[in-house]
Amino acid sequence: MKLRDIIPCEYDTEITNDISNIENGTLVDVLSQSGTYLGTGLMSQNSKIRVRILSNNANETFSDAFWERRIRYAIEYKLESSRRPTMHLLVESLDYCSCE
Repeated sequence: MKLRDIIPCEYDTEITNDISNIENGTLVDVLSQSGTYLGTGLMSQNSKIRVRILSNNANETFSDAFWERRIRYAIEYKLESSRRPTMHLLVESLDYCSCE
């Protein structure tokens, strides 16, 4: 597995084209050096992570349904992760700590 498969982003040092005219928040397609589609993400001129990949599906439309689905998944993930026993153990342990 390649790091690219795990981290959905493109760093400023990885971009070879002139991107100076692309506004922050613009959806951009990311292509490999050979022209293979890698994904579509949001541009940020203010970060070392220039593009945060949202989808690697070339047919994605980024409709309202897409955003609703992503938000729903994020909320479900957050709720599920807060129910994990390790999280409860940590929180319960902190109840007995003195924070002076």
